[in-house]
Amino acid sequence: MGPPSAPIVSAIGDAINAASRLEGLSKHYGCTLVVSADVLRHAQVEATGLPLQHARLRGKTERIEVYTVDDPARLLAGAPAPVSGNAA
Repeated sequence: MGPPSAPIVSAIGDAINAASRLEGLSKHYGCTLVVSADVLRHAQVEATGLPLQHARLRGKTERIEVYTVDDPARLLAGAPAPVSGNAA
């Protein structure tokens, strides 16, 4: 995309593959977003009230816990306040 002089950037790896597979699960579950429980834990986002699923991602042997989200704004409501500015 962009002008001919724009650099070509691509990303590869396990995290990229997992994200792609999670996106595909949104079609399977008929929701807007599928997010792993690990991601929500690391982001300190509360998932109370969101449907929990145990999904198998292609290329993985173990199932992972994922939440299906119809309204992503619900996740923002459970997110911690952003840290801003420089600590003095």
